[in-house]
Amino acid sequence: MTDYRVPLYRPSLRGNEAQYVLECLETSWISARGRFVAEFESQFAPKVGARHGLATCNGTAALHLAVAGLGLGPGDEVIVPTLTYVACANAVAYTGAVPVFADCAADSWQIDPQEIRSSITPRTKAIMAVHLYGQPCELDPILELAQRHKLFVIEDCAEAFGAFYKGRPMGAFGDVAAFSFFGNKTITTGEGGMIVSNDVECRGCDRTGAARARRRARASETGTGAKIF
Repeated sequence: MTDYRVPLYRPSLRGNEAQYVLECLETSWISARGRFVAEFESQFAPKVGARHGLATCNGTAALHLAVAGLGLGPGDEVIVPTLTYVACANAVAYTGAVPVFADCAADSWQIDPQEIRSSITPRTKAIMAVHLYGQPCELDPILELAQRHKLFVIEDCAEAFGAFYKGRPMGAFGDVAAFSFFGNKTITTGEGGMIVSNDVECRGCDRTGAARARRRARASETGTGAKIF
């Protein structure tokens, strides 16, 4: 019997990647002030139904900026799924807010809207909808709950670029959405992430807003150098 191993991921880098890396080296623009980051932001955001995009150093940083950009902090609660990557809870905790875990549905492994409903308290300020393994959450009831209780919706689309819910792309539903471009994601930049929103003014989705969001964390608090300038 053939001993064949199925890799966790195998990125395809057979396009123009080597040419673009060489251009960075030849022009000395090996940081984020070259042309590629701005082009990536401007082309990526419309693909996911958003008007604004800001590249970050990774997906966790994008989630952190998403939570901080909404002004969440100590005393606030954010509902997150029980089955997810730890970065979701960490991004909430970085701001001083408290992650509240809601169980997932057995048939989809996505956060259960009924569990969200029973987890809402007077301190709840946001719901984090994580589209795990590229499978969209049941967004209609989640958005209805958010509207009824005046809650923000944060989409974690780290694994869901290219996925659609009722004809619309993941990232087009929440107040803000975060993507990851780690090597095992749908598209990769090696590392990297993106925060997208239709509201640049209050979602930390521009460089000035990202800097403000990051400065909310004092030097004694856990935090990240998130943005790519």
